[in-house]
Parts: sequence; structure tokens; C-alpha cells
Amino acid sequence: MAVSSLGYVIVEATDIGAWRRFGVETLGLGEGPPGPDGSLRLRVDERPFRIGVVPGKANRFVAAGWEFRDPAALDATLASLRGAGVEVRAGSKADAEARCVKQLFHAVDPAGNRLELFVGRTYDYAP
Repeated sequence: MAVSSLGYVIVEATDIGAWRRFGVETLGLGEGPPGPDGSLRLRVDERPFRIGVVPGKANRFVAAGWEFRDPAALDATLASLRGAGVEVRAGSKADAEARCVKQLFHAVDPAGNRLELFVGRTYDYAP
């Protein structure tokens, strides 16, 4: 597989304000514009976010977004996963837009964690 990077992590939180204080005041991350779902988006670099915090009823891990360098590398990985019997679903256009990527697929690892496989990350150079 040719994963190029961990693109982002999504968590659910009962207290978005606590995450904002932790991310911005303690870790020194930047706060980006909120996501379409009301999520807090914490920035580290030129990406729209690296940590997304969605409001919810539990404090839990939601998903990890794994970036691929190009569509061919993603396609090869999808074929490998499907060949191993892993169910892979295409994300909707709205899913991709919410994650600020061009193409998105979903799978679940053996421990039940949601994996989001993508190409075409967008950039935001605003300070």
C-alpha cells in the first residue's frame, strides 16, 4: 500500500469548548472555519484541518483519514483491500467536501475503527 500520510483525525466530543481551549491554547494549533457539520477544525499547517472535532453525545475516536499520493495508488490499495475481503464503500460528494478532499472511500479495520482513504487534499494558505 502506498499511503503518503495521515491526513486527519476525526473525534466526537461532548465539549467542543474544551477541545478548542486544549487545541488552541495548550497545543498552539490554529482554528479554521467550522465544518459543515458544526465541527471544530484545528490546523497545524496549510491544510484546512488536521483534527476535526464533531459535536456529539460521547467522547470517542470517529475516523482516521489516510492520504494517497495519486488516484493510481488509491486504486491499487482499494483493489488490494477488496481482494482481501474488506468491504470498501465510496464516500459521497458531500462526504468528500466535508473532509476537504476530492475523492473519498470508507473501510473498517479489524478492530472496528473507521478508515477514510482519500486523494486530492485541498489547501488553505490563510494564516
